[in-house]
Amino acid sequence: MLLIETNDLEMKTKDMIDEVMAAKILAGEASGEEQMLHQNKLIADVQYRHEWKEWESAWKQADDAFLYQSIDAEAAYTSMMKKITKAKTPKRISLSFMQYAAIFAGVALFAAVWLFRSNSEKIITATYEADMLQLKEFVLTDGTKLTLNKGSKLVCSQPFTGSERRVRLSGEAWFDVKPNSDMPFIVETDGFEVQVVGTSFNVRDFSNSKTFNVEVESGVVDVVSLGGLNERLRLVAGDGAVYYRDSKVLDKVKANPNFMAWKTGRMEFSDTPLSEIVETLNRVYNREIVVNDSSILDERMGGTFTDNSFEHILSVVCRTFNLNYENDKGIVNLYRN
Repeated sequence: MLLIETNDLEMKTKDMIDEVMAAKILAGEASGEEQMLHQNKLIADVQYRHEWKEWESAWKQADDAFLYQSIDAEAAYTSMMKKITKAKTPKRISLSFMQYAAIFAGVALFAAVWLFRSNSEKIITATYEADMLQLKEFVLTDGTKLTLNKGSKLVCSQPFTGSERRVRLSGEAWFDVKPNSDMPFIVETDGFEVQVVGTSFNVRDFSNSKTFNVEVESGVVDVVSLGGLNERLRLVAGDGAVYYRDSKVLDKVKANPNFMAWKTGRMEFSDTPLSEIVETLNRVYNREIVVNDSSILDERMGGTFTDNSFEHILSVVCRTFNLNYENDKGIVNLYRN
C-alpha cells in the first residue's frame, strides 16, 4: 500500500470530489452526463462548491508546472493537494493500487491535454438525440443546458468558435443558455432563427406539426423569420410566438402556462377553456385532437395532472364535459352526443 500525508480538509475534499472526474472536467474532456452531474452538485451542495473553487485555484496555480514535457505525475498530484490544504495536524490514509492508478491517470490526462490542446483541439459536428421513449438532458461545451423532447435532435459544432453559438434543432427543446454577450446563441429551425445572449426558453418545431412555437421563461429572445416574411419578434419572459404553417402568419402571444409540461410532467388548469386544454394535450403528447363542435371549445375546466397518461387525462376531460371520443388512424375526434 502507498501512503500519502493528508489533513482534515484534504479528507473532506477527497470525500466530496473525485480526482479523476475533476481532471476530466478541468481539461474539457468530461462527457455531457458527467458535466450535468457536476453542475447539479454545484447547484445543490454549498460544501461541494467551496471545495471545487479550491480545486480550480490549485489547477490554475499549477499551470506553469504542467508546461514541462517531463511530467512527474506523483509529484504533480502531491503538489496540487498541498495547494488546496491548510497546515493542520496530518493524518495518514492508505490508498489501494487501483486508487493510486486512478489519481495518476487523472493527473496525466490533464497534463497531456494542457500540453497539446493548442495544437490538437478538434472541432467536431456533435449530434444530440432523444429517442421516442424518453427525454434527454445535455450540457454543451459553453455550459448551456438543454433538454430534448422525445423524437428530437440537435446538431452543432463543438466547441463553439467564431462570433456565434449556432445550433440546428429538429423537434422540441428547452434551453438554459450560458450568458456570453460576445457570442450570441442562435437556434436554427426550418424557416426561423431564435437569437439570444443568455436566457431560458422553449422551441418547438416538429416536422409534422401545424405550428412553430417559442416560449420564454426568462430573459429576452428574438424570433427571426428566414423566409419571405422578413419578420422579427422580440419576446420577454411570459411571451410566446406561434407561426401557423397553413396561413403563414407569425403572431406574438401569451405563453401557454403549461409549455414546460412535456419536460416537467405537470399540467395545471384553472378555469381553462377546452380549446387551450386541447392545445396543451396535443403539444405535450404529440397527438392530434379534433373537436367537431366548436361551441364546446369555450367550456372551462380546472385540475392538476402529474405524470399521467394521455388516455387518463382524455377520459377526465370527456367525463367533465360529457364528451365521447374516437381514435381514427391516430387522430382523436372529440364529440358530444
